[in-house]
Amino acid sequence: MDQPPQDSPADPPATRPEGIGPLGLAAAGSALLLLISVFLPWVTVRASTGLFGEAVAHSQDASGFKADGTGMLTALMAVTVLGLVAAALSTGAPRYAASAAVPGAVAVLCCVVFLVRLQAMKDQLTGGPVTAFDVSVSPGVGWFIALLASLAVCGFAVAELMRDRRTQS
Repeated sequence: MDQPPQDSPADPPATRPEGIGPLGLAAAGSALLLLISVFLPWVTVRASTGLFGEAVAHSQDASGFKADGTGMLTALMAVTVLGLVAAALSTGAPRYAASAAVPGAVAVLCCVVFLVRLQAMKDQLTGGPVTAFDVSVSPGVGWFIALLASLAVCGFAVAELMRDRRTQS
């Protein structure tokens, strides 16, 4: 004899995941890369001239710490992101990792300010009375890595925020 189908027990409600997800950890990895990039060359200055028929050239690099105060602030923002992710890991609250977007955005702003100051310095060096030298000023590899890493921190932190909101509803 057929028995009527029994009602299946209701699915348990979705629980909020504890801690941070892989996106928050990716934000921490990007912040670590951002911190390392401050020690790499942020600016390269090359000066060359022809002297007695021979080319003489000199090149100088400066890291984010030596070139400008924005490098120090960028390092501070990287450490802040790492602290926020550590707080998220220790408390189990993913919102700390999601709030890392704020220092990430400040780091992006620092990179842009550095580039504007670099352009002003380049205009000042090349527009001066010294014309015997060919001077070129360009951002170094560390600046490019810092910009990409700070954009990645912002992106991963916002994605972590979206993941956290999606699991709440």
